[in-house]
Amino acid sequence: MGFLRLLGVLLVVAGLLVACGGDGTAEAVTDGRTTADAPTASTSELDDLAISCSLDNEQVLCAATGYTEGAWMYWWTNAEDITNSGDAQNGSATFTFTITRAHPSLSINLEECMGNDCQAATTTLDTANLMPSKPATTTAPEANPSPTRAGATAVPVVRNDSPGTASGNPPPAARTRPATEQWVRGDGLGGRECVASSNPQPTFTHEVVPLELIRHTAPPGSVFTGMLKNHMYFFVGPGIPVEEWSGYPRSVPMYAPIDSWLHSIHVYKSSVAGQEVFEYEFILEATCEVWYRLSHLGPLSDRIEALGPFELGYNMVDPVLHVEGGELVAYWSGVNPGGNVDLGVFNTTVKQILANQDRYSDGYHDQQLYEDCPLDYFPEELRMKYYSMLAEENTAEPVETETCRRSADQSVAGTISGSWYVPDRYSPVLAVGTSLLGSARVSFAEAVLPGEAADLRVGPDRSTYIHPAHVTSEHCYQQANDDLHMHMYVNLKLVTPTELEAEYGSGTCANRTPISTLRVRR
Repeated sequence: MGFLRLLGVLLVVAGLLVACGGDGTAEAVTDGRTTADAPTASTSELDDLAISCSLDNEQVLCAATGYTEGAWMYWWTNAEDITNSGDAQNGSATFTFTITRAHPSLSINLEECMGNDCQAATTTLDTANLMPSKPATTTAPEANPSPTRAGATAVPVVRNDSPGTASGNPPPAARTRPATEQWVRGDGLGGRECVASSNPQPTFTHEVVPLELIRHTAPPGSVFTGMLKNHMYFFVGPGIPVEEWSGYPRSVPMYAPIDSWLHSIHVYKSSVAGQEVFEYEFILEATCEVWYRLSHLGPLSDRIEALGPFELGYNMVDPVLHVEGGELVAYWSGVNPGGNVDLGVFNTTVKQILANQDRYSDGYHDQQLYEDCPLDYFPEELRMKYYSMLAEENTAEPVETETCRRSADQSVAGTISGSWYVPDRYSPVLAVGTSLLGSARVSFAEAVLPGEAADLRVGPDRSTYIHPAHVTSEHCYQQANDDLHMHMYVNLKLVTPTELEAEYGSGTCANRTPISTLRVRR
């Protein structure tokens, strides 16, 4: 039986907690530069994630504030070897390391991730007066090789982290080893090394969920929680909030659809009827090119549970665990209000075209870039049954189609349709698109609309309806909030092809009471 190595892992995307939930906390990347005679540094946004660092001779002592309890935290610097720092990869809120050379602008960075939603902070420290300068080197520091699976060792990562870019800081998965100048990826999803053999077109030989337990299905591309979801749904529950909790229902078993290798287990928690309940997510490799994700799981199968105990956040299975096609791996948790389990499939030979291709081609957004349609991996008979069960996201009305939508289909350059970000944040904060039957949907990562709503939807029969992919300048959508007996609106203005202003508030488009304006970019 292998052991688990806790590791922050990028697999994200977008689209982790669906109808599914999702944390909408924005990133705060600030610069708290100090002078040479003031050996302390701290970020300035004290209400958000922040770093405070001080010097004790040649020892740097850092602590995080504004973080979420139970989140995964990863520390790194731009100039020091932190291979031997136990704090760097163990999720600690503190970080200590020893300075080995003078550096006038030593960057100290922290990334906090809760699920696929990450925020980052950075600060700088001037250590140039502490010791004579040494010439910089572009050679990766020597370190003990880290095992990736039985009989293999990891290729050292060599890159120079540069926080504060438009696409945000790379999440922890790609930073499993300290680095200086460049990054070396494996062939698998997220830069991992493959275990399975090559086959870009495998067939899923088994049902993930027993067919008779599925109420309806939905393809990728749904607009929820500020995201275009890059996975499909199997709806298996009632889709209402759980008011009582007496344990996992164990009513819906989940199976591996094909012989696979389990790489990681993500643990997150929800509050249900006043109790904390854990949910699980798996990342598995079917072939070197095709990886898949199963979400909203709990409890786990006895075989996988025996690998524990598991920590909150990402747990890497090392060595990876082989599971056979059709093997029970877990159950539907019964926790999430959407009543769904998720299946995402990612194929590294399928590259999606998105409105801002650079954002998704940085080596850290593999789930968006390589998203594929899970339905198309099943044998024809089973695939057609899944298609026959497709339903509209808003109303659950049946949808007749044999064409699979992907989230990339809703990322339309020069229009308001797509995912929108704030600077230095990894996850989007706003998504605009349509439902399967064509309703316009505007979804925020946080419940900012009247009545603590996060989504606004407008059917094709409504007066303010225009397909988002047809809006190339400015348009206002309005929806009646029946619970509050009032209207809410969102006015979307495309300032440039890559910049958008989203004004939202109560009232109608003609008679508005603004709450705020969100400025976002592709």
